[in-house]
Amino acid sequence: MARTRADAAAPALVRVCQACFDSGVSITNFLVSLGVPRKRARSLGGSGRGWWRMAGSPQANEAMCLQWFDTLGLTSLTARYLKLQH
Repeated sequence: MARTRADAAAPALVRVCQACFDSGVSITNFLVSLGVPRKRARSLGGSGRGWWRMAGSPQANEAMCLQWFDTLGLTSLTARYLKLQH
């Protein structure tokens, strides 16, 4: 079964982002380091939105794809569910 974006739970994303920015990294620089073009990253970085609303943005979805979550060692909820069903 194909994995979906829902595998990357928004609360986990919020915690990861907050940890990055608490260490002094700007939202814009963080997104650029993950491959988002600077102009698009700047539009989100300067938006003033809260963490929860930024988690669903196209820029965040582009930068933090499922492979990115895999590199962090986070578990896929869909894969875990399917494993428990069998």
